[in-house]
Amino acid sequence: GGGTKIGACLSTLLERHGHLIDRRTIVIVISDGMDTGEVELLEDQMRRLKQRSRWVVWLNPLLADPAYEPVCRGMQTALPYVDTFASANTVIELQKFSQTLRNEPALRARG
Repeated sequence: GGGTKIGACLSTLLERHGHLIDRRTIVIVISDGMDTGEVELLEDQMRRLKQRSRWVVWLNPLLADPAYEPVCRGMQTALPYVDTFASANTVIELQKFSQTLRNEPALRARG
């Protein structure tokens, strides 16, 4: 692939469905972070997501590679707004992540 305009996608998400995102919402982004759009837009939209939601998760299939470093500009821009950065390149990893999410104290329902 040649990358995605992640900031523009997040902007569309917030425009169309932003009213559904609140402090109880866990936002999950699944991407390698190879952003081809404007870095300023990505940063602005990540900031908005972080402010509105309870937790921001970024699942990156490249993270499974021990040699991977998040050096592309999209990933570097997004990371300060990400609460959980995890690998997601197999169904097994997604299942493990699901269990991790269930066990995360910060995400347990407050009564």
